[in-house]
Amino acid sequence: MQTVKVIARKGVRVPLENSSREYITDAAAVDVVLSTYYRRRMNDGDLQLAPATPAKAAQADSDEPVVQRAADEKRRAEMSDTDSISTTTRVSGTYVNYNFTNGSSTLATDDQYVVIIAQRLETGTVPALVPTDVFSSDQAAT
Repeated sequence: MQTVKVIARKGVRVPLENSSREYITDAAAVDVVLSTYYRRRMNDGDLQLAPATPAKAAQADSDEPVVQRAADEKRRAEMSDTDSISTTTRVSGTYVNYNFTNGSSTLATDDQYVVIIAQRLETGTVPALVPTDVFSSDQAAT
């Protein structure tokens, strides 16, 4: 997994993923493994990518603004590690993983399937642990 240096937004304390009593603050940047937890905190605005170095941020020969470079670095960091979902995340939610490494740039010519694993309500009519094709919202409701 990729490691990035992050810092908390001013006035915010963000708990470390595996140590909820230790915090990332706005006082110092911290190296973290870019997991789903830290990506979510970055998307929420609680964490930001820390500037690489003050000397790099102050380069005068670059036409690109420092803020834009930081945003581009964040975008690259979010998109670079799409092959695993962290197993240590203890935050409830929906986690989706897309693996594009073996994809093609053309339309699919063979049958495509999506597997959805979900809870079964007691009021459901489909037997438990039986794979079922679903083609409409009405079928999904049973």
